[in-house]
Amino acid sequence: MVATVCNQTAKFDRALTNLCEKNNYFVSNREPIYVVYNVPHLLTSTACCLFSNNICYEEGKEAKLFDIQRMYRKLEKLNEEDFDENTCSKMKVKQAAAILSYSVSVAIENSIMVKFSPTESMQTAHFTNIMDSLFDSLNGCTINPSDGKKYDCALSHKSRHLNLWSKMLTQMKSWQIIDKTSRIDKTDNYLFLKGWQTTINSIKSIWIRLRKEGLEHLNLKAFNLDPLDNVFDEVREHSLTVTHPTPRQF
Repeated sequence: MVATVCNQTAKFDRALTNLCEKNNYFVSNREPIYVVYNVPHLLTSTACCLFSNNICYEEGKEAKLFDIQRMYRKLEKLNEEDFDENTCSKMKVKQAAAILSYSVSVAIENSIMVKFSPTESMQTAHFTNIMDSLFDSLNGCTINPSDGKKYDCALSHKSRHLNLWSKMLTQMKSWQIIDKTSRIDKTDNYLFLKGWQTTINSIKSIWIRLRKEGLEHLNLKAFNLDPLDNVFDEVREHSLTVTHPTPRQF
């Protein structure tokens, strides 16, 4: 056992913070067990944050949901309902991945070229591209990257993941979450920035450990909770009346 994977809820975060004593791991049988937060959940948390805030991610750069929202008529993956604030707390991973995608980045850039969007929207385009690359880099499972997606593959000594992660760890330390109405700094109210950093550091440490044992490729999709969620969904489908079974009913 090298890792424990969970969604980054406030309850889990408090428990693991106490257990790890400010590290990204705890010790069991004299071996480190690294904390990895469910990457699809981190992506949805990041996308949801933009509904009421802007994200300042580099010096002088600010990502805004409005820049993305203008693109929904230009992209098949997005529709007006995807930007309903009343449902963002129930956002699906597919929706978050569409909002923070390379396709959105390209659409914004094209809209700037035809003067449909202001030039400052390029800051949001750059942010969506960053998040698309980060998600790919922590969710890849194939040996070779897919066309045009250089980070969408398993981790190996030849892949570009480690350079991207080092860059992201440096940048995320200074990211700020600013309320788009009051302009109040709300960075401390959100957990996902810490979650991304903890997960990146843990995957890097796991890779060092497994490489020493001879592993050549690390399937990063193995560190998300999708398989477990799918099992629970299958169990729930067996009963139309009991959709949240107790341990005994399960």
